[in-house]
Amino acid sequence: MRVAKLQHFLVHLGDAQHTLRLAYDIMKVTHGNQHPLTSDLIRRLEECRAELDRA
Repeated sequence: MRVAKLQHFLVHLGDAQHTLRLAYDIMKVTHGNQHPLTSDLIRRLEECRAELDRA
């Protein structure tokens, strides 16, 4: 998730979205859907999608 945060900060939105999806696939197995870190990841993924839609 750290890599995705950096990619998002550097406005590499496509890369960030891909990395966030990979992280989500792992986090939902290791932490579950209700964990705060997984929820934060989903929020970041939605932010990234919104920014991509605006671009």
